[in-house]
Amino acid sequence: MLGIAVVEDDREQAALLEAHIRRYAGEHRFSVSVDVFYDAVTFLEKYSQEYQMVFMDIKMPMLDGMDAAHLLRERDGKVILVFVTTMRQYAIQGYDVNASDFIVKPVAYPEFALKFTRLLGKVDWRALSTGQDVFIKTENSFVRLSPADIRYVEVKGHYCVYHT
Repeated sequence: MLGIAVVEDDREQAALLEAHIRRYAGEHRFSVSVDVFYDAVTFLEKYSQEYQMVFMDIKMPMLDGMDAAHLLRERDGKVILVFVTTMRQYAIQGYDVNASDFIVKPVAYPEFALKFTRLLGKVDWRALSTGQDVFIKTENSFVRLSPADIRYVEVKGHYCVYHT
C-alpha cells in the first residue's frame, strides 16, 4: 500500500487533492493510504517513514511548507515531496529541499494524473511489496496484478509482455 500525506490548511483543497489521489488509485487498481494534516506542525509531530509521498502547501499558518520541508528532509531524505500551492515564485526554492514536483492550485484532475504517473515512477515499489501483488509500469501508468493472474511473461526486445 502506498502511503501518502497531504499537508494543506485549506480543507476544500485538501479534500480535492485526496479525491484526486483516490480516483487515480482506483482507476489504476492499487491501494493507497492518505492522511490529511491541516498544518505542518502536526504533520511533523506525527510524521513516520510510512509515507512514500508528501503533498505540501507552502503558505500555511504557524509553520510554512518550505520551512516544514527543510525539517522533513532532516528526518527523511527519501520521501517524494511535492509542493501544491498558488505561489509559483517558490518553485526555485523547491530544489533546496529536493522537491520532486510543483503543482499549481487549483489542481485539475488531468494535470494531476499526468504528474502523479511520473511521480509513481520514483516510488520504490519493492519496499512496499508484500510479495503478493506485482506492480507493472506501463507506457502511461502502473498496473497492479496478482501473481495468480499472470500466465507467463514474454520478453520482446527491451520490453516484457505479461500474459494474463
